[in-house]
Amino acid sequence: MRYLAVLTPDTAIQPELRRALDAHLSEASNWRIVHDEPRLFILADQPVLTVRAGVVLGDLYERGGRAAVPALADPEQAAIVASRGQRLIDFYWGSYVAFLADPANARVDVVRAPFGDLGCLIAQATGATLIASDMTALMMLLAAKPAVDWRQVARHLVLGDAEPGATCLDGICTLRGGDRLTVPGEREIATLWSPWSHAAAAPVGDRQEAAARLRDAVRASVRSRLSAYEHPLLMLSGGLDSTILASCLAGDGKPFTCLNLVSADASGDERHYAQAAATTFGAACIEAYRQNGSVDLASSGAATLPWPLVRSFVQDSARIAADAAVRLGADVVVDGGGGDNIFCALQSVAPLADALRAGEPFRRIRAVARSIAQLAEVAELTVLRRAAYRAWVRRDAFREAGDATLLTPPAVARTKAVIPHPWLAEVRGKAPGKAAYIALLAIAQAWVEGQDATRSPLTLSPLIAQPVVELGLRIPSWFWFEGGGNRAVARAAFADVLPPVIRARQTKATPDSFVIELFESNRKRIRDLLCDGLLAGQGMIDLPRIEGILADPRPAQGGLPQRIMRLVDVEAWARAWTSGRAGN
Repeated sequence: MRYLAVLTPDTAIQPELRRALDAHLSEASNWRIVHDEPRLFILADQPVLTVRAGVVLGDLYERGGRAAVPALADPEQAAIVASRGQRLIDFYWGSYVAFLADPANARVDVVRAPFGDLGCLIAQATGATLIASDMTALMMLLAAKPAVDWRQVARHLVLGDAEPGATCLDGICTLRGGDRLTVPGEREIATLWSPWSHAAAAPVGDRQEAAARLRDAVRASVRSRLSAYEHPLLMLSGGLDSTILASCLAGDGKPFTCLNLVSADASGDERHYAQAAATTFGAACIEAYRQNGSVDLASSGAATLPWPLVRSFVQDSARIAADAAVRLGADVVVDGGGGDNIFCALQSVAPLADALRAGEPFRRIRAVARSIAQLAEVAELTVLRRAAYRAWVRRDAFREAGDATLLTPPAVARTKAVIPHPWLAEVRGKAPGKAAYIALLAIAQAWVEGQDATRSPLTLSPLIAQPVVELGLRIPSWFWFEGGGNRAVARAAFADVLPPVIRARQTKATPDSFVIELFESNRKRIRDLLCDGLLAGQGMIDLPRIEGILADPRPAQGGLPQRIMRLVDVEAWARAWTSGRAGN
C-alpha cells in the first residue's frame, strides 16, 4: 500500500500544497482521496478502514483471525480512539498506520504497527506535517530534495542503523513501529509497544510447550499475511527459515512456487537443500544463477529509500525474482528475511548466562553450554567460564557493537554522541541473553524499513510478525540452544515436517561468495566510485588502505571485500540523493 497524509494546524491546506495534491490525483489513476477533514487529508492507492474521524491504512488483523479485518464496528472504533491507539497494539497486529483524529482536542494520533512494513516517513512543508509510506510519495509535496545527513550516514556505517526517529536524509524522520506520534503543535512521541514488557511477562516454562506455541504462532501469522494473495513465489534458500515458510504455505493449501538462487562458488550453492524442501512440500523449484554482469555498482537499490539499506547484489536477486513472478503469474514474493533474528540465532554465551542467573539445573546448563561450544568451535569449559563472567561480573547486559573498518577517525567520531536504540538504552541489570535477543529484534525491525513500497511485485517477510515476536520474548533465551544448535525451539516446532537434511543442518549459505565475485570483477570500477566519491569528499573513508587493497592482485582476505562493497552501496545511495534520480 502507498499513501500520503497532510496534517495541518489550521482547518485548511495551504493553496500550494492543495495544487500539488490535485496535480498528483489527475496523473495517478489508482490514487484517491480516502480522508478529507479539517486538519487531516489523506491520499491512498487502496481502500482503508474507517475509525470515527480517522482511518487505518494497511493490513489489520485480529489476534487469532485469519484474514485482514474488513471493517470495525462502531463500539470498537470508539474504543480504539479512546485508547489513543493502545487498543490496536494490544488486540490487533499487522502492517498498518492509523490516523486517529480527535476533533474536540484538535489532535491527531498517528500509530504505527510494531514490526509493520508499511512505512511512516515524516517531513515538514508549508506549515503542514507530511506523512507518507515512501519517499517517492513524500517528494510530491517537498519543495526540494532532502540533503544527505552525513552524521547519520556515519552512524549507519558503524552501527548499521540511524538514530531513533531519524533517517540518513536531513529533515526526514520516521515513526518507529509501536510508537505514537501526536500532531499538530509540538511533536509528541509515545511508546505503546516495548519488547521489555513482553520479556517481563510470565515465561513459557516448558520447551515442548514453547515449540508447540511457536509453531501455531508462525503458521497463523504467515496464513494471515498471505491471505490476500493467490500465488506466492517463495525465495527458498534451503535454510531453516525459508523451509519453515514452505511448510506453512503447504499446510495452508496455498499453491506456491519456489525460487532458489545459485552462486558460482560452492558455498553459495544450496540446490540440494532447496530441492529436498520443495519435494517434501510438493512444490516446483526453479533454479537460477546469479549474474554479476547484471549488477551496476553505481546504481543503488535504495535510491527511493531514506537509508542505504539495500545491498548492490540484491539487484540481481530482485531482477530474477521479478522475471520469475511475471512468468509464473505470482502476485507476491515471499522470503524468510528476519528469521535468524526472530528465532534467536545468536553467537553468544549470553543465553547461558541467563540460565545460570535463573538457577537452572546443572544438566540443562551443560546441554546449553555444549550446544554453544559446538557452534563456536571452542571448549565447553571456555563457554561456561565466559557465561559465568557475563552472569555475575559484567554489569551491562548488552554492549552495542560497532564496525569502524576502513573508516577515518573523524567519521567514527561523528558517532560518539549518538542516541542508543530505545530498546537498548536501559539494559543494566537485565538478563544479558534477553537483551541480546532484543538487539536482534531491533535489527529485524530495521529489516522491514528496507522494503520498497514502489517495487513490483511486492515482497513480504512474514516471519517478522508481532505475535511471533511477543511469544519469542516469553521463551527463555537458553531454550533456543538447548537440544543442539541454535534456533532449537524453531527446529523442534517444525521437526515432524522438515526434511531431515534441513532439520539437522547447522550451517547456512550466504551471499558472501557472490559479493566477493562482484568485488573481484569490479576492482577498477570500485576504485573510481570510492576514490572520487562523496564518502571520500566527506573525509569518511581510509582511502590509502582501500587503494592498497584494490591494487593488490591477490584475493582480499577476511571481511575486507564485503566491507568495501558495503561502502560502495552507501556511496551509490548518496550519489542518488545528490543527483536528479533519487526518490523518483
